[in-house]
Amino acid sequence: MQPKGKTGRADIALNLINKLYGIERDLKDNVDEDRKTGRHERSLPVLAQIRSWMEKTQPQVTAQNALGKAVGYLASNWSKLERYVEQGYLPIGRVGMWRGGLRSVSTPRSSNRTCATNASGFRPRSICLRTRHIGHSRRQLMEA
Repeated sequence: MQPKGKTGRADIALNLINKLYGIERDLKDNVDEDRKTGRHERSLPVLAQIRSWMEKTQPQVTAQNALGKAVGYLASNWSKLERYVEQGYLPIGRVGMWRGGLRSVSTPRSSNRTCATNASGFRPRSICLRTRHIGHSRRQLMEA
């Protein structure tokens, strides 16, 4: 915790990351091509600032503390972070997917008895997906 009026190293990175998410909020209603153009114009300079901060900070922190782990993670995943700028349809993060899209894909033993069985006992689909937010009913999945 920093004293009031002081800015720590992590605060600098968090402010830059907040800028990226602010840009995404501004671009969310655009079509993919416009979003890609907007990201190139607005997000790339912020990413350059984050990379500069990361390269300056990484030698100054140890890999054992929280900031060091975060900077190490950022450095090892940098190419993945940059990838969303190249495609307009890619989200900046995966939060939306975890909040309600496809939360889990699993094959519990009981799913073999309840998923997609027909009168002959044939089980063409033994994986149950949570489709609450995808918009497909069980019947639509069975007919597919």
